[in-house]
Amino acid sequence: MAGSLIIERLPEWAELRIVDSTKRLQDQVADTEVIIPTTGPLPAEVVAAAPKLKLILQPAAGYSNIPLEAAKARGIPVCNAPGVNARAVAEATIMVLLMLARRAPENQAVFQAGKVGGPLGVQLEGRTLGVIGMGAIGQQVAELGEALGMKCLGLDSKSSRQDWRTCSGQLML
Repeated sequence: MAGSLIIERLPEWAELRIVDSTKRLQDQVADTEVIIPTTGPLPAEVVAAAPKLKLILQPAAGYSNIPLEAAKARGIPVCNAPGVNARAVAEATIMVLLMLARRAPENQAVFQAGKVGGPLGVQLEGRTLGVIGMGAIGQQVAELGEALGMKCLGLDSKSSRQDWRTCSGQLML
């Protein structure tokens, strides 16, 4: 998704080059000014092999694949895109929650054994969902939990244990 947005918004003066995965990356970046990596590792050797490099733009929330020290040593800014995949991660979180609540692994085993009447699990409506971390992903998880009829409590990194709050902002005692 982020990659297609970058391509759509690329200025006319910019040249987009997609690397040849059959060749060494270091041999393809000599005149590169901006690197937009995937979520795979970007070796420090690639940064060193790009003398004209001015920016590393990570089109994802995380940047653990970026050699930050190598970029910092050269004064190259590193940007990321926090929240770009928040909805997808939140949906996957709710999927796992539903699978656990409905005991999906046990039901799959019952089904594969040709039996009927596996465990039903529990209904999520009316249950309480605690979301630790109310950043972009946590907010999306809470929104989806509320859509399932769950009461959502959120705690962010600036909260103390006494600061649990509903996702709608009401303080909980």
